[in-house]
Amino acid sequence: MNDHLIKNLKISLFWSILGNFIIGGLIIYFINSLKPIEWYTWLIYLIYPTYLMIKEKKILLGIEINGNEISIKSYSIFGGKKELNLNINEIIELDFFRGFVVKYKNSLGKNTETFQINAEPWNNLYGQIKNLKLAIQELRPKKSKNLNLKTAD
Repeated sequence: MNDHLIKNLKISLFWSILGNFIIGGLIIYFINSLKPIEWYTWLIYLIYPTYLMIKEKKILLGIEINGNEISIKSYSIFGGKKELNLNINEIIELDFFRGFVVKYKNSLGKNTETFQINAEPWNNLYGQIKNLKLAIQELRPKKSKNLNLKTAD
């Protein structure tokens, strides 16, 4: 499917981690030359930012629309491949401010999932996102027409 996107994510994470250790190590080294720091403090200052950086990376692999059912496939380093199955009626908002953000409601309340789009502009992923937006836009006017008819009675 989009295995090259997973490979690109792993390569970019490797270089980010390497840069994080080099820059973080240099900063801690210079701070250590002024005032000695314990070894476990070094470990915390290098590992924790790296963990936060890796934890936040979740890329979008594909979107499938079957009638009113939507399946959003994603990949993250810690979670592996995951699939989010939603009904079109559950989606509250789609946003492209910080990647691809899907806000949806479920039995626990309102949830937000943020995915990075790690694809080339000519990839079919952008077409899938466009189809999802069109499917939701087609559903919205139907809801407003039904609401207007109910209020007119």
